[in-house]
Amino acid sequence: MDNGAFYIAALSALILSVGVVFLLIVLNRRRQKDELDYALNLTLILVSVPLHKDKNAQNIDVKKIIGTMEQFYAALSEVKRESWFKGMFQRSSSLAFEISLHAIGEEIHFYVGVPRVYADIAEKQITSFVSGARVERVEDYNIFNPVGASAGSHLALSKSFYLPLKTYQSLEADPLNFITNAMSKLEFNGEGCAMQVLIKPNRGWQEEAKKIIWEMKGGKSFEEARQSESSNVFNFISEIIHPGDKKAEEEKKKMSQRSIDETTVKAIEQKISKTGFDVNIRLVASALTQTRAEAILSGLENAFPQFENPNLNSFTAHRVKDKRLQKFLYDFSFRNFNKSESMILNAEGITSV
Repeated sequence: MDNGAFYIAALSALILSVGVVFLLIVLNRRRQKDELDYALNLTLILVSVPLHKDKNAQNIDVKKIIGTMEQFYAALSEVKRESWFKGMFQRSSSLAFEISLHAIGEEIHFYVGVPRVYADIAEKQITSFVSGARVERVEDYNIFNPVGASAGSHLALSKSFYLPLKTYQSLEADPLNFITNAMSKLEFNGEGCAMQVLIKPNRGWQEEAKKIIWEMKGGKSFEEARQSESSNVFNFISEIIHPGDKKAEEEKKKMSQRSIDETTVKAIEQKISKTGFDVNIRLVASALTQTRAEAILSGLENAFPQFENPNLNSFTAHRVKDKRLQKFLYDFSFRNFNKSESMILNAEGITSV
């Protein structure tokens, strides 16, 4: 290659590289603009639910409220696509549910965040599903100490999202009590914390789960069935190349003789029988010192071992540190959905949290 051709090739590569970088910058700025537009056009609704003073009556009320909230979540995904719900989840938008204790004050607050244009309908949905609920549109709140430190973590599932957590149906106490008890231990001024749950409907995950169940009923373990789903194309090609392979036939025979893991099959079937959502769960704490902020965050994280379903699934808390914390707190403040923090829960699982 002569020098002229070399310089042309080098220049072309440079122009292409600059073009790619420029395109990425444009796309990133557009994403940031979409996120900012969404956050600025979000309406925050304060939800108050009165409970009876009598202890027994309160327990009955709480159980009933949890059940009706599950119906509320399920209804979100069943609303016709051409209706208001379609607009709720355009682009990167999501519904936000939050429990918080402000940096100043001692009351625990419950919020729902929705796009402003759908606020009226969202309020009607909440009051129709939750009897006695009062809704009020409010300005955004602040949990951060202006001269202090912050800590944050997001929750993830310890195993595959096909496997269910323990839910309110099998918990003896109201699961919310563990979270509110952790919040109640904060100082009235200068300390704040919040749990944020962002949800987006997921309508495709059940079909894959059904294939896994079918494989498990053929004698495979859950892990074998899950891996089998990703290798089905390879197996199909192998069957064409080597029809009637004795080794494959022997393997199938062994599988048919193995006992079926009925417990796991039943658990997966129960989870996929209900509406599924892509979910972000964030925990954030703020205090005068970093040590105190992390201690508050630990208290919040300790509320989630109650959802461990032995031999099936549980929550794990992932602390966000250093430079990543700034982006995490930005996403928390602007209620941005992060795919890298996403997991799939069904309506019953979200309700329990």
